Amino acid sequence: MNKIRFGVALPYSSARTIMHLTHLAEQAGWDGCFLGDAIWCEDPMISLAAAATVTEKIRLGTMIIPVPLRRPWKIASESIALDHLSNGRLILGLGTGATWMGWQAFPDEVTDAKTRAEMLEETIDILARLYQRKQFDYDGKHYHLKLTTLDEQHYPPKPLQQPRIPLWAVGWWPRKKSILRALKCDGVIVEKVN
Repeated sequence: MNKIRFGVALPYSSARTIMHLTHLAEQAGWDGCFLGDAIWCEDPMISLAAAATVTEKIRLGTMIIPVPLRRPWKIASESIALDHLSNGRLILGLGTGATWMGWQAFPDEVTDAKTRAEMLEETIDILARLYQRKQFDYDGKHYHLKLTTLDEQHYPPKPLQQPRIPLWAVGWWPRKKSILRALKCDGVIVEKVN
Protein backbone atom coordinates (compact mmCIF):
# COMPACT_ATOMS: atom_id res chain seq x y z
CA MET A 1 0.00 0.00 0.00
CA ASN A 2 1.33 3.44 -0.93
CA LYS A 3 1.96 6.03 1.74
CA ILE A 4 -0.27 9.08 1.53
CA ARG A 5 1.78 12.17 0.78
CA PHE A 6 0.96 15.77 1.59
CA GLY A 7 1.87 18.88 -0.33
CA VAL A 8 1.20 22.54 0.23
CA ALA A 9 0.33 25.11 -2.43
CA LEU A 10 2.21 28.28 -1.57
CA PRO A 11 0.87 31.77 -2.27
CA TYR A 12 2.23 34.02 -5.01
CA SER A 13 5.19 35.69 -3.40
CA SER A 14 8.82 36.68 -3.83
CA ALA A 15 11.49 34.10 -4.54
CA ARG A 16 13.06 34.87 -1.16
CA THR A 17 9.75 34.24 0.64
CA ILE A 18 9.15 31.00 -1.30
CA MET A 19 12.65 29.85 -0.40
CA HIS A 20 11.91 30.49 3.30
CA LEU A 21 8.44 28.87 3.23
CA THR A 22 9.69 25.79 1.40
CA HIS A 23 12.49 25.36 3.91
CA LEU A 24 9.95 25.61 6.76
CA ALA A 25 7.61 23.14 5.00
CA GLU A 26 10.43 20.61 4.69
CA GLN A 27 11.33 21.00 8.36
CA ALA A 28 7.65 20.49 9.28
CA GLY A 29 7.52 17.21 7.33
CA TRP A 30 5.56 18.19 4.22
CA ASP A 31 6.25 16.04 1.15
CA GLY A 32 5.91 18.77 -1.48
CA CYS A 33 5.60 22.49 -2.14
CA PHE A 34 3.84 23.78 -5.22
CA LEU A 35 3.74 27.22 -6.84
CA GLY A 36 1.31 28.75 -9.28
CA ASP A 37 2.24 30.75 -12.33
CA ALA A 38 0.07 33.69 -13.35
CA ILE A 39 0.37 35.70 -16.52
CA TRP A 40 2.51 38.21 -14.66
CA CYS A 41 4.11 37.25 -11.37
CA GLU A 42 7.55 36.31 -10.11
CA ASP A 43 8.64 33.30 -12.12
CA PRO A 44 7.89 30.06 -10.24
CA MET A 45 10.81 28.22 -11.86
CA ILE A 46 13.23 30.78 -10.41
CA SER A 47 11.51 30.65 -7.02
CA LEU A 48 11.68 26.85 -7.03
CA ALA A 49 15.36 27.01 -7.99
CA ALA A 50 15.96 29.18 -4.93
CA ALA A 51 13.96 26.70 -2.83
CA ALA A 52 16.04 23.80 -4.19
CA THR A 53 19.18 25.35 -2.74
CA VAL A 54 17.84 25.37 0.84
CA THR A 55 16.04 22.00 0.86
CA GLU A 56 17.07 18.39 0.42
CA LYS A 57 14.04 16.07 0.39
CA ILE A 58 10.82 17.95 -0.30
CA ARG A 59 9.35 17.67 -3.81
CA LEU A 60 9.13 20.97 -5.68
CA GLY A 61 6.43 21.60 -8.23
CA THR A 62 4.41 23.96 -10.33
CA MET A 63 0.68 24.06 -10.08
CA ILE A 64 0.49 25.01 -12.90
CA ILE A 65 2.59 26.39 -15.75
CA PRO A 66 0.12 27.93 -18.25
CA VAL A 67 1.64 26.44 -21.39
CA PRO A 68 0.32 29.07 -23.84
CA LEU A 69 2.69 31.55 -22.17
CA ARG A 70 5.85 29.47 -22.75
CA ARG A 71 7.25 27.52 -25.64
CA PRO A 72 7.59 23.76 -24.96
CA TRP A 73 11.36 23.83 -25.50
CA LYS A 74 11.70 26.68 -22.99
CA ILE A 75 9.67 24.69 -20.45
CA ALA A 76 11.92 21.69 -21.16
CA SER A 77 15.20 23.56 -20.71
CA GLU A 78 14.04 25.30 -17.50
CA SER A 79 12.61 22.12 -16.01
CA ILE A 80 15.73 20.08 -16.84
CA ALA A 81 17.89 22.70 -15.13
CA LEU A 82 15.62 22.66 -12.07
CA ASP A 83 15.50 18.86 -12.05
CA HIS A 84 19.30 18.78 -11.90
CA LEU A 85 19.54 21.58 -9.32
CA SER A 86 17.04 19.81 -7.04
CA ASN A 87 18.61 16.36 -7.50
CA GLY A 88 15.48 15.03 -9.19
CA ARG A 89 12.74 16.52 -7.01
CA LEU A 90 10.73 18.47 -9.60
CA ILE A 91 7.10 17.79 -10.50
CA LEU A 92 5.92 19.81 -13.49
CA GLY A 93 2.24 20.76 -13.39
CA LEU A 94 0.85 21.97 -16.71
CA GLY A 95 -2.41 23.58 -17.74
CA THR A 96 -4.04 26.02 -20.12
CA GLY A 97 -3.98 28.93 -17.69
CA ALA A 98 -6.62 30.85 -15.79
CA THR A 99 -7.47 33.65 -18.23
CA TRP A 100 -9.61 35.39 -15.60
CA MET A 101 -6.38 36.16 -13.69
CA GLY A 102 -5.43 39.25 -15.67
CA TRP A 103 -4.93 37.95 -19.20
CA GLN A 104 -7.05 40.85 -20.53
CA ALA A 105 -4.09 43.13 -19.78
CA PHE A 106 -2.02 41.20 -22.35
CA PRO A 107 -4.15 41.21 -25.52
CA ASP A 108 -1.54 39.37 -27.63
CA GLU A 109 -1.87 36.20 -25.55
CA VAL A 110 -4.06 33.30 -26.66
CA THR A 111 -7.32 33.30 -24.69
CA ASP A 112 -9.44 30.93 -26.77
CA ALA A 113 -10.06 27.81 -24.65
CA LYS A 114 -9.90 25.36 -27.56
CA THR A 115 -6.62 26.76 -28.85
CA ARG A 116 -5.08 26.74 -25.37
CA ALA A 117 -6.15 23.10 -24.92
CA GLU A 118 -4.53 22.19 -28.25
CA MET A 119 -1.32 23.92 -27.15
CA LEU A 120 -1.36 21.96 -23.88
CA GLU A 121 -1.83 18.68 -25.76
CA GLU A 122 1.09 19.41 -28.07
CA THR A 123 3.30 20.60 -25.20
CA ILE A 124 2.76 17.33 -23.29
CA ASP A 125 3.72 15.34 -26.39
CA ILE A 126 6.79 17.48 -27.10
CA LEU A 127 8.08 17.47 -23.51
CA ALA A 128 7.86 13.68 -23.29
CA ARG A 129 10.07 13.47 -26.38
CA LEU A 130 12.48 16.30 -25.52
CA TYR A 131 13.28 14.68 -22.18
CA GLN A 132 14.60 11.63 -24.06
CA ARG A 133 17.35 13.74 -25.70
CA LYS A 134 16.88 12.11 -29.09
CA GLN A 135 16.43 13.66 -32.48
CA PHE A 136 12.86 13.92 -33.77
CA ASP A 137 10.68 16.14 -35.88
CA TYR A 138 7.28 17.39 -34.79
CA ASP A 139 4.69 19.03 -37.01
CA GLY A 140 1.77 20.12 -34.86
CA LYS A 141 -0.85 22.76 -35.35
CA HIS A 142 0.88 25.21 -32.98
CA TYR A 143 4.47 23.98 -32.64
CA HIS A 144 7.01 22.72 -35.15
CA LEU A 145 10.38 21.16 -34.40
CA LYS A 146 13.08 19.91 -36.76
CA LEU A 147 15.49 18.40 -34.27
CA THR A 148 16.85 16.12 -36.98
CA THR A 149 18.65 19.23 -38.26
CA LEU A 150 20.22 20.07 -34.89
CA ASP A 151 23.42 18.42 -33.66
CA GLU A 152 22.76 16.58 -30.39
CA GLN A 153 25.75 18.35 -28.78
CA HIS A 154 23.48 21.40 -28.50
CA TYR A 155 20.81 19.55 -26.51
CA PRO A 156 20.53 19.98 -22.75
CA PRO A 157 21.25 16.82 -20.73
CA LYS A 158 18.53 14.32 -19.89
CA PRO A 159 16.63 14.98 -16.67
CA LEU A 160 17.78 13.01 -13.64
CA GLN A 161 14.27 11.58 -13.31
CA GLN A 162 13.62 8.96 -15.94
CA PRO A 163 11.86 8.24 -18.16
CA ARG A 164 10.97 11.92 -17.66
CA ILE A 165 10.28 14.64 -15.16
CA PRO A 166 6.84 13.78 -13.74
CA LEU A 167 4.19 15.69 -15.64
CA TRP A 168 0.87 16.52 -14.01
CA ALA A 169 -1.91 18.10 -16.02
CA VAL A 170 -5.24 19.66 -15.23
CA GLY A 171 -8.21 17.51 -16.20
CA TRP A 172 -11.67 19.10 -16.27
CA TRP A 173 -14.25 16.63 -14.98
CA PRO A 174 -16.47 15.38 -16.62
CA ARG A 175 -14.98 16.55 -19.95
CA LYS A 176 -13.72 13.33 -21.52
CA LYS A 177 -11.17 14.91 -23.87
CA SER A 178 -9.62 16.92 -21.03
CA ILE A 179 -9.41 13.90 -18.73
CA LEU A 180 -7.90 11.71 -21.47
CA ARG A 181 -5.25 14.39 -22.15
CA ALA A 182 -4.36 14.53 -18.45
CA LEU A 183 -4.17 10.73 -18.28
CA LYS A 184 -1.21 10.86 -20.70
CA CYS A 185 0.69 12.39 -17.79
CA ASP A 186 2.01 11.01 -14.52
CA GLY A 187 -0.51 12.84 -12.34
CA VAL A 188 -3.86 14.56 -12.76
CA ILE A 189 -5.02 17.77 -11.13
CA VAL A 190 -8.79 17.30 -11.36
CA GLU A 191 -11.11 20.29 -11.50
CA LYS A 192 -14.87 19.87 -11.64
CA VAL A 193 -16.80 21.87 -14.20
CA ASN A 194 -20.39 22.78 -13.43
